[in-house]
Parts: sequence; structure tokens; C-alpha cells
Amino acid sequence: MKNIHKISIYFVILIVLFITGGGLILGRIHVMTIAHERLIEEHHEIDQITAFLTRIDTLMGLLVQQQDRTEFSAPELSLIDKLAKDLEQIRGTSVRGEEFEESGHSLAESRRFVSLFERFQRFLTSVGQRPEGREELLDRLESLRQAGADLQAFYMREMGEAADHAQLIEVQVMHRIAVIGLVFLLLLCAAAVWFVYLINRSTLMLIEREKNLTIGLLAQSLSHEIRNPLSIIKSSTSVIRRKLPPDSEEYEITGYLRDEADRISNLVDQLLQLRAEERPQLAAENPAEIIGQVSQLVSGFAAKAGVAVSFKDEVGPQTVTCDRNQIKQVLINVIINAIEASDGTGVTIETQTSGRVYDILVSDRGMGMDPRTLREAYTPFFTTKENGSGLGLFVARKIMEGNGGGIAIKSAPGAGTTVTITLRKQPENSHGG
Repeated sequence: MKNIHKISIYFVILIVLFITGGGLILGRIHVMTIAHERLIEEHHEIDQITAFLTRIDTLMGLLVQQQDRTEFSAPELSLIDKLAKDLEQIRGTSVRGEEFEESGHSLAESRRFVSLFERFQRFLTSVGQRPEGREELLDRLESLRQAGADLQAFYMREMGEAADHAQLIEVQVMHRIAVIGLVFLLLLCAAAVWFVYLINRSTLMLIEREKNLTIGLLAQSLSHEIRNPLSIIKSSTSVIRRKLPPDSEEYEITGYLRDEADRISNLVDQLLQLRAEERPQLAAENPAEIIGQVSQLVSGFAAKAGVAVSFKDEVGPQTVTCDRNQIKQVLINVIINAIEASDGTGVTIETQTSGRVYDILVSDRGMGMDPRTLREAYTPFFTTKENGSGLGLFVARKIMEGNGGGIAIKSAPGAGTTVTITLRKQPENSHGG
């Protein structure tokens, strides 16, 4: 359920980022669309002004060619009529005072254009009725032509600015698409790696559960199928052994039988312990006191092996939360392993603390572990000992996890081994019962 919750949160984050990024891109695309529309409008207005100036040039050419005439010809009147319509369209769609003011033109310049066009429009409405207005029309056309050229130059500048702005927006949009796409791609890659990690971890957990189930079923079977025959073997061996001379070969062989029967019995006990899912009885305990008791318990085994076990309490009195008996079991297992691996060089037990953590370090200076052995150390039934069961560290890790702590191994060939047992310290404002 926790993994599903994490995956849901991750997908929500991806969706939010995708929507946010898409919104930013769409926003810039909208601005780019507006910029392109402005560019098209500027181009259309330039076309209008260009056509208007062309019509003025055509009309002025006719007026100059027929300057001796007192009346306007039909082509001239037609051009004047079209010129009036063009002027009305330009004035109505482009030459508005507020547009010039927004575009950077002064209000006076805006009014000059508007006033000039309005006067020329009024003049055009009466010029056809006054033949003597030919010279005046030429003068006004020249002024209007100059004003149109100024307006054309203004629109050319506006179109250049609009083109630059549109190009800038396009670059920003492409840059934003690239950045958001890269971020989204990286997030997808991270999600893929994370999902692979979750799948691998879930697979390992499933394998671990299957191992535990197999061990549990095996333990249940062994408890019924092996214990009774084993008890008969042990008792029968003891009876035979009592009847044999102590110095006979048969007496020695029956001793081997008894020892192996005891080893099988211990193995069954460990398997049954794995099957029993007993909740730890957590309480406030003094870890130094537990270590001292365990040191006394293993002293005989250590003396027989010729190994000195020293305990250095560097942190003073502390209080941890644990199941006393279970932690003693873990310590006994770890210390005996260290004694067996030390080759007579000694075993050191040290303590250290940091924050809410209390660590017990059991170190030996033996041969150490190679990478494969270190990797398989917690695997059930994996052992490098001739008479080992391969369950000690597996059980120890299970116990430590149940006590809210942990166990870690640091080792290298020829450098010895250090096993760190981690316990949770009791909060200062808590009182154990």
C-alpha cells in the first residue's frame, strides 16, 4: 500500500508539472499568435498606404499632363473618387490618434495626420465642382503624398518591430518547449529507474517471504517428523554408550552420534523459532548490563577457544527500548561467531551513540569475509562453517527488525569483521515499564 501511495503521488506530481508546463507553453504560443496577427495587420496597412501613394502618383501624373485643361477629365474624376474612398478607409482603420499615441508617436503628430486627411477629404468633395482647383489639388496631393510617405515609414518601422518581437517569442517558445521537455524526460527516466527499483525490491521481498514460508513449513514438518525419532536416537545412544568401555572405538563413535543428534536438535530449535512469530516484549533496558551478562555467558566458550573478549563501554549509562531476552540471543550468536572467526586474536565489544541510536560493535581480527560471503551472510542456510546451520544471522536480523533496530556487517578479506547491532534509545521524557 505504501508503494501504491508513493506511485500515486509521483504520478500526480508528473501530471501537475505537465499541466503547468503545457500552460506556460500555450501562454507563450498565444502571445506569439498575437504577435503574428500584429505583423499581418502592419503588412496590410503598408499595402494600403502603398496603393494609396501609387494612386496619388497616378493622379498627379494625369494632372500634370492635362494641366492646360480647366475641367477634370473622366479618368481624373474617377481617380479622385477612388482616392477619397482610399483616404476614408485609411483614416477609419489606421490613422486614429490613440493608435499613434500607443505606438510612440506624439499627440501633435497624430493630430497633424488626422487634420490633414480631414481637410483633404473636405477638399475632394468640392474639387469636382471647381475647375480652378487643379493647381490647389496638386499642392494638396503633394502634401498628402509626403504625409502618406511618413505614414508608410512609420508602418515599416512598426512591422520591423513586430517581426523582431514575433521572432523573439518564437525563440522563447522553442526554448521553453525544450526545457520543459527535458525536465519531463528526466522525470520520466527517474520514474522508470524508481519503478525498476520498486519492482526489484518487491521481488526480493516476495522471495524473502517465500523463503520464510518454506522455512516455516519445514520447521513445522521437522518438529513432528524429526524430534521423536531424534529423541529415540539420543536415548538409545546414551544407553549403548554407558555399556561400552570409555577407551573403545565404539564409545568414541557413539559420542559422535550424540553430538550430531544434539546439532540436529539445535537446528530444529532454530527452525521452530523462525516459525513462531512471537511479538517482542519491548521494555526500557540498560544495554551495558545486557552486554555484561552475555560476556559472562560466553566466557567459558571463549576461554576454551583461547580468545579474550573485552568490553569497552564508551558512552556510559543509557536506556534503550528492546526485548531483553531476544537481544541477549542476538549478542550471544554474534559474539560466538566472532570468537570462532578470530583465530585466537581476541574479540572487542564497543558501544557508541548518536541521537536516538545506540550501537553495539562486535569486532574480531580474523580472516574477514569475501564479497560473496558478505552478500549472502543473511541468506537462510548459507554458511561457511563445517557444522553451521546458516540460520544465525538470518534469525538475528529478523529479531533486530522486530525490536525496531538493525544489524550491519562490515568486513573485508584479511581485515577482520565488525558487526554493528543498532538499538533505539528511550526518549528522555519516557519511562519504561
